[in-house]
Formats: sequence, C-alpha cells, structure tokens
Amino acid sequence: MKKTLSILGTIVPVVAVILFIISRHQSKRDLQDILKDGRLTVVVNSGEYGFTRDSAKVAGFQYEVIKKYADGLGVELVIIQQPDHESGNKELLRGECDVIVSLQPIITDSASEVVSVYPLVESNLMLVQLPDSTNSLKVKKQYELDGKTITFTKASPYLPIVQYLSDDLAIEPVLIESEYTSIDEVISKIISGDVEYAVCPVHLTARIKANYPQVNMSVPLSFHLPLGWTVRASSVQLKKSLNEFLSNFTGTAEYWTLYATYFSEKINN
Repeated sequence: MKKTLSILGTIVPVVAVILFIISRHQSKRDLQDILKDGRLTVVVNSGEYGFTRDSAKVAGFQYEVIKKYADGLGVELVIIQQPDHESGNKELLRGECDVIVSLQPIITDSASEVVSVYPLVESNLMLVQLPDSTNSLKVKKQYELDGKTITFTKASPYLPIVQYLSDDLAIEPVLIESEYTSIDEVISKIISGDVEYAVCPVHLTARIKANYPQVNMSVPLSFHLPLGWTVRASSVQLKKSLNEFLSNFTGTAEYWTLYATYFSEKINN
C-alpha cells in the first residue's frame, strides 16, 4: 500500500507539470501554431448578432468575414459558443481559442492581456425605450436619464461606456447588469414592462425595429464607436495578419454587400 502511495505521489506532480506546460503553450498560440495545426478556433457569444446556427449550416455577417479569413489562411474554422463576453475572454486567455469574434468596443489599455484588432464596424449606442400610449417618449435627451434604470446584458461591454457618459453629463442613472445574454431578451422585457430602458448599437437598430416595432431607438447615447474582435496580446503575428486582412476588406464592395445582407430590416436571423 505504501509503495502504491509512493508511486502516486510521484505521478501526480509529473502530470501537473505536463498540464502546466501544455497550458502555457496553448496560451502563447500564435499564427504559426494555427497554420501548423490547420485550424483557427474562434469564440462567439450565443446572443450575438452575426452568427446563426441551425442543424444544416452557420451563417451571419461576422461568420462570413472570419470564414473568409480562415479560407485565406487555408485552415479549418472551428467555432465555440459561450454565453457572454466574459466567458469568451477566459477561454481566450487559457489558449482554448484564438479569436473572440464578437463586436466589442476597441480596447485601448496597453497593459491588457487582450487586445483589439482593426475595427470591423463603426457604430454608436442608441437608447431603447417603449413610447407611452400617446406615442410620446419619456426620455428625449440624455440628461433626462438621471435616476432612470438602464438594463444591460450579462458582461456587456457597453455598460462602462454609458457609465463614462453619465459621469461626463453629471447624471446618475441606475445601471444594471442582468443575466440576459442577448439584446432580444432585454427588449422583450421592455415590451412587457419589466425593464425601463436598454442600449443597442446603431448598426442593429434596423433589424431590431423590424422584429420589435413597438420600441423606439431614436435617442443617441454615444458618438462614433469603433467595434472589433479581440485576440491575446501575446498573439502578435495573428493580430498583424488580422489587421492586414480587415483593413483591406472593410469598405470594399463585398464588405458592404455582406453588411447590407445581414444588417437590413429584411433579415431576421
């Protein structure tokens, strides 16, 4: 029995060291590892517009763009779904994926372990609210949000932006991070009267309005807001490659065709 325990006592530390080495290697994955493995692994948020999955296919604006990039590299595209941006960040830092394919405000913190690539979309935030019975808005100006409750999706990257706006305007809205993982869930609660206000990027307003004609999204909350994907700061070559691809692709006729296809009122997925 003592001999067995002795053997186990030797094996466990060895396994731990091996797992640590593998983890460190994964967290330092870069473009050369992607090309060697023949696959690009990306994380998407389950509530994110831009990815639609059914039993037969995957589609969506962001999917089309990242698939074009993967095809250009000559590698397989592997998609992992996570419920929110925070969960995706953890997977990225553990080296379990290479890119978070989710439209997030550009990260400017040079000390961050996660960095943004070239912006894919330029947008700004709009207030989502339900007009009263006379079709009048309770909030017509930003300062009228003082004391009002704005509900955000879980781990929403837009909450800090609205907080900054509040500080700048010297108002104190109540900002709530909910457990909802998609803007659709929050808007349905606005319609039912369970939520007062929410925020929505302007590039999604046409699609939201087509699905929820009851709500109003005419009051802007922010100015120009570049949105893009994120990679590990250590993935220097991957970031460089993505930046080159995106800077060459955005603004082209193909880009705008995809944009119109997936962000128009006629498409509801």
